[in-house]
Amino acid sequence: MAPLAGYPVSGHDLRNPLDLAAGLKAPVLGLYGGQDGGIPLTTINQMKDALAEAGAKGQ
Repeated sequence: MAPLAGYPVSGHDLRNPLDLAAGLKAPVLGLYGGQDGGIPLTTINQMKDALAEAGAKGQ
């Protein structure tokens, strides 16, 4: 049985969300906790920048 949460299991198409930002057409809502050590603040800022560069809306 596949896990319902957590890191992806092997065998799946693993792509970084930053690589997908330019092709996103729908608004993006990122939910991050201030103490979330799994997603560094630099990565969140990179995603914001990539969405803005692509002309996509993100919060």
